[in-house]
Amino acid sequence: MREKAAWRRKWLRPLGWIYGGASTLRNRMYDASPLSPRPGAPYIISVGNISTGGTGKTPLASYLLHQALGKGLRPAYLSRGYGRQTSGFYLVFPEPGSTGKYGDEATLIASRFPEIPVAVCENRDRGVHLLTQKHELDLIILDDAFQHRKVARHLDLVVIDANRLPQEDAMLPAGNLREPIQNLQRADFLIFNKLRNPASQVPEIRRLFEPYQKPMAFCFPELEQALPFHPEHPVLTQEALAGRAVVIFAGLGNNLYFFDQVEKMGLRLHRSFSYPDHFSFRKSHIFDMIRAWQGLAKADRPLLLTTEKDYHRLVGSLDNAIFQDFPFYFLPISLSWIAGEEQVQQLLPAPPMSASG
Repeated sequence: MREKAAWRRKWLRPLGWIYGGASTLRNRMYDASPLSPRPGAPYIISVGNISTGGTGKTPLASYLLHQALGKGLRPAYLSRGYGRQTSGFYLVFPEPGSTGKYGDEATLIASRFPEIPVAVCENRDRGVHLLTQKHELDLIILDDAFQHRKVARHLDLVVIDANRLPQEDAMLPAGNLREPIQNLQRADFLIFNKLRNPASQVPEIRRLFEPYQKPMAFCFPELEQALPFHPEHPVLTQEALAGRAVVIFAGLGNNLYFFDQVEKMGLRLHRSFSYPDHFSFRKSHIFDMIRAWQGLAKADRPLLLTTEKDYHRLVGSLDNAIFQDFPFYFLPISLSWIAGEEQVQQLLPAPPMSASG
């Protein structure tokens, strides 16, 4: 199967050259007439990437919003709402089954930060305009916008999977690159996520990316305690999870990394179900997982385990009795920093005088 996929990608390389050429031409047009943020506009930070797949933009956006609130700023979050079934501008008010209206990432952020404006709009410039009309803001975190250059921003942060470096990749559709690696010159800060072996990876990454002369930070996603789908089930600490058998499922850009993390926590993976990013689950998928769970010995106290994004896509799509009768859990993610966290925190603007006293 891998040989077949490699063969297909080899023959798709000419299309990748065309795609890369078009991307380069488009960027040169923007470079010739760069946009500047509007006077009086809130500080805008774009969190993006240069390749498809799960690099970890959402945990970084969540981290920045948490830091901004702690600093006394008035932040907001704007996404295109990838995977939603609607169009136009919406303020996000999460409720069961709302990912079809807003997309899973915006729903996740709004659930974590109910005190801030969270919005979706495929026209990012219009989204920024409407957000600033409706709210007094100091900062907007713009999700997945490195390639969306119609929106003026103050900073471009690019998140890179440390295990899938762009030097080893090819342009779409032959590979996962959304634009040529040389365009990292446009970034203001490079954040390398998902490090597995920092002692060897950090020096090698610094060497490879030194020609771009960009500040760098290094981190990895850390799984938190397991939260239940249904409130009648208890929260499970990592100590309570150790040794348990799980049926695990995910629809992320990089499911294998999540599965590996769960295994390293000391859980026993009985069966894994891997789906495409932003996958829309049907009842048949859930019943497949339940049947796999039913094949486990109850003495092992087995769980049905997934990610926070998948939780938001599932809740409200099925009768809640299913989640009451079976132990469905999800694992939130936070970022742990290896190097550069202080520099990342310094990227946030100073709070306004009124907020700081």
